[in-house]
Amino acid sequence: MMMTQKERFLALLNGEPADGFVNQYGAVFQLLGNPLSWIDTPPPRGSRGVSGWGITYDWPENEPGPIPLSEGDMALIKDIEDWREYVKAPDLSTKDSDWDDFRARVRQVDDRQQFRAAFFAPGTFEYTHSMMSFEDSLCNLLVYPDEMHELIDFITDWRCAYMEEVLKHVPEVDMVFCHDDWGSKNSTFMAPETFREFYTPAYKKLYGVAKDHGCLVVHHADSYCTTLVDDMIEMGIDCWEGCLPSNDISGIQKKITDENLKFIIWGGLDSGVFDRDDSTEEEIRKHVADTIAKYHAGGHWIPSVNDGMPLILHQGNYDIITDEIKKQEKLYFK
Repeated sequence: MMMTQKERFLALLNGEPADGFVNQYGAVFQLLGNPLSWIDTPPPRGSRGVSGWGITYDWPENEPGPIPLSEGDMALIKDIEDWREYVKAPDLSTKDSDWDDFRARVRQVDDRQQFRAAFFAPGTFEYTHSMMSFEDSLCNLLVYPDEMHELIDFITDWRCAYMEEVLKHVPEVDMVFCHDDWGSKNSTFMAPETFREFYTPAYKKLYGVAKDHGCLVVHHADSYCTTLVDDMIEMGIDCWEGCLPSNDISGIQKKITDENLKFIIWGGLDSGVFDRDDSTEEEIRKHVADTIAKYHAGGHWIPSVNDGMPLILHQGNYDIITDEIKKQEKLYFK
């Protein structure tokens, strides 16, 4: 009998043999729309809205997601030294009955086939650069470190309470799937030492909540994060989803093997090949085949797009990728 996608994921994590690829998002069912999702639910595509934090988001028709409007007068935090005057945490109180519909949807997911993954976005860093300009969110780490430590701690404590509320009411959840982009295509947004000071302890605390509930942790960062892999492992992340091909994937694979780490790299495909109007099926399939040939032997890897959800702008191309991974599987697994 063939292993399920979930069983293959666990084998990959534990360094055990699998009988095929974990195919993109096949092992994970992302659970959206819990009773607290109203806080950060984005406005509909083509419109503008305000979150429960008071952050204004705009979602242009031709963009894959909403964009925070945090420049100038649109910034939530006008003065970092007085951040408490502007930042008010949304209320997380719920009744157990509020979770009935969500629990029912969770239980419909076959947990023999897929993980029941609670979805959390935005991330801690994303909150900071949504409350103030992106430039200020970085400069203030150096100019106003005390205030930024306080703000990050405040956001982290709220996020811990949010995660605790979800996992308390829905114990069937066995994975958390969290988003926070920490870099551009070719570098992190800050020096690893700065990240390590401000964000590693915050995420270690947050993901400790998930671990206390017996959940695996998948962290989405479709960016360059090669220099933060040790931090991810310290935080308790089991799988880095969204690993761009600009990262040293082969080097990370070797590190996992040499150090006998429990860690999965998820991604590696180049959206520049397939997320275009003029992408051809032939070039997409060749790219998938070439990428698998490059990384399969290193192990600890899930071939996939890097979007954080199986919802690239060109959905038909996602299906081509899934099909090609299945075809390639026959060549690598007997």
